Amino acid sequence: MNEEIWLAVLKVLPSALTMPIVIFETAEQAGLWWQANDPHEGPLWIMTMDQSIYWIVGEEVGRQLLQLGFTRCLEPTRV
Repeated sequence: MNEEIWLAVLKVLPSALTMPIVIFETAEQAGLWWQANDPHEGPLWIMTMDQSIYWIVGEEVGRQLLQLGFTRCLEPTRV
């Protein structure tokens, strides 16, 4: 992942995060984390820009990342 993508993400992060951002190298890793963890403060989104890194973020940050060219991955089915 290049430096421009990291800077784009940092620009949209709220100054006071109430939800951690989790990063994975594969969609499978992100999906497993998603299934094992319940979002406590609203819906979580799995996002990627170049399929080299997958971000799990809150909905507000996810919407801003969409405007920067990220795509939202389908959420894994809850078990």
